[in-house]
Amino acid sequence: QGQALTLEAIVRRYVEVHSNGAMEENSLQTVEMHLRHFSDTLGAAFDINQLKQENLQAHIDRRAKKKGFHKRKLSPVT
Repeated sequence: QGQALTLEAIVRRYVEVHSNGAMEENSLQTVEMHLRHFSDTLGAAFDINQLKQENLQAHIDRRAKKKGFHKRKLSPVT
């Protein structure tokens, strides 16, 4: 089977690829923020090959309980 592909490795590679000017800096910072949220839910060592709908739903549920900017709830679109 080989070594697990961790969420941390994917995030690191994604940021590395897009840090060369392929994406506006503020857009990349926004993406990094959202990826940190996933890491907070799943953990940096999460094996992405094991990702299931239940993992995504757990993330959605956790984020839905948080308050967004301006002390408002996050929208379902987020």
